[in-house]
Order: sequence, then C-alpha cells, then structure tokens
Amino acid sequence: MRKTLKQTITAILAAAILITGISPGGTITAHAATTVENFNQNGEATMKPGDVKKLLVMDKSGKDLVETYKWSSSDSSVLKVESDFVDDSVDFTCCVYVTALKNGTATITGKSIYGYQSLTMTVSVQLAKATAKQKKCKHTWKTTKKATCERTGIKTCKKCKLQESIAKKAHTWTEKTVYTQECWHIIHCNACHCDEDPVLYEKCENGHCSTMCDLKVKVEDYRDYKNLPGYEKAGSAIDAAKIALVRLHQQADADHCTAYAISPGGSITILSGYEDYELPYGPLIPCGTETVCAKCDTKK
Repeated sequence: MRKTLKQTITAILAAAILITGISPGGTITAHAATTVENFNQNGEATMKPGDVKKLLVMDKSGKDLVETYKWSSSDSSVLKVESDFVDDSVDFTCCVYVTALKNGTATITGKSIYGYQSLTMTVSVQLAKATAKQKKCKHTWKTTKKATCERTGIKTCKKCKLQESIAKKAHTWTEKTVYTQECWHIIHCNACHCDEDPVLYEKCENGHCSTMCDLKVKVEDYRDYKNLPGYEKAGSAIDAAKIALVRLHQQADADHCTAYAISPGGSITILSGYEDYELPYGPLIPCGTETVCAKCDTKK
C-alpha cells in the first residue's frame, strides 16, 4: 500500500524549525541483535557485516520524522536502508532500519518530501584489523554469522578471536507470478491543525489535535470533476477530492479543526492535515512473471 504523508504550510514550517532537535547519537536501548540509536546528523558510525541498527529521527517534542523523508544508501551493496518500527520497549516508534552487508563505506541520506535540508550519516562497515599476536596464531575457525545471498558472514578464530568475512552466497533465481489488484485512491483527514484559531489551539497539544479525524473521500468519485458544480477551480480529481474533504468537515461541523481558508482571490487553502493512499479491493489478477531470488526476494 502506497502512503504519502501531506501536511499544511503551518505544519511544514513547524517541522523545519523542530528538525534541529535531532539528537547527536547515543544508544537508547538494545533488543536482541538490533541496536536502537538516535540518528547522528552529519555524523559517523561503525558496523560489522550483518549488524543491524534502528535509527530514531525525531524533533524536539519527540515526534517521529522518519516518514517525512525518503531514505537511501549511497552503496546498497554495503548498506541496506529501509524504514521500520522498533519494538514495544520504545513504543513502536518509526525508525530508519539499517543493515550492514559487507565491508565498505556508505552514506545514509534522508531527503525531505517537503524540500528541506537533507539528513546524512556515514557508516563504515568493517572488521577489526588483526593484531601482531593474532597474525601469529594458527587459526581454528568457527562460523559466528552465516553468510546469506544478501550479506557476507563472519568467521571467528576460537583461539585468538580474530574475525574475518565469509563471502556472500549466490542468489537462487526462480520465476514468480506477478499479481495486480484494483485500488481505491483515498484522501483521508488524519490530523487537523488548529494554529489559525487561538481558542482551538489551546485545546490541542503543540497545535495538533490529539484525536484522529475519520473523514475520507475516494478520488475515483471525483474523476469527472470538471462537470461538477463548484469544482471549476479544482484542477484535478485529487484536488476535487480535497475540496470534498473540506465540505465534509463543514457538514460534520467538526469543532476540532479550522478546515479551510479562502484567499482574496478565491482560492482555497486546506488547513487540516491529510494523507492519500491506495486501498486495495477485488481479486488478485495475474499480470505476468518476474525473476526473483527464492530466498531474499531480490529481483533480477
């Protein structure tokens, strides 16, 4: 399911100001073999092949910012970067999920979906170099981290504890059927911003409502927006659905948000926060095949 967070100008400016609150490193907790740390803006970190880190990206108030950035690795063969959630010990907080695959250096980059300053962090993936004593050892190796088709493994000497990499395994390719499914495109109010109204603002924590708004409309219902009375200025089916969301707010007499503002020129500015996403329905329909790895699902 594709999900893109969209917010108002007021909320975007607030996020831009609060982004300076990102913590400069520091381990918060550890769960199993995964380390949970704060994202270290313009900082550096060292990992071993196979290690996993979950990096928290928050503003000064503790609000997650991970979903407002698109994350990538400068070298996906060295460092795999995804979005995920930490466990309940830190309240299911959204995070950047980083997996070290092999020796090398890669940069994690988060690009703001609103055009603000990018976030970067450099990660060096390496094993400790052998000491003079370890170089003289007649090694007896034990596999301490198995190699997979996604990352190298590690072998450790039972005597001197020196560690060396084990080559990554080859992919196991197979043909897989690809399916498609029809989807509704939904415009959904997910948080209403009350900054324009001092009375409403006092009711909300940090200017944002604590309750989620369940109002939603389907873009498909407004594809023929040009023939709908009052929708001449919409410009697109998505914009027509946004205006419909505003009208739903009016009809529902939603007292927790200032739903819209009208400029002297007559244009409408949506003040309530919203998200758009696709909601699948109907049967899965085969639409072809693709070659993928049977073990890691990587596409060829």
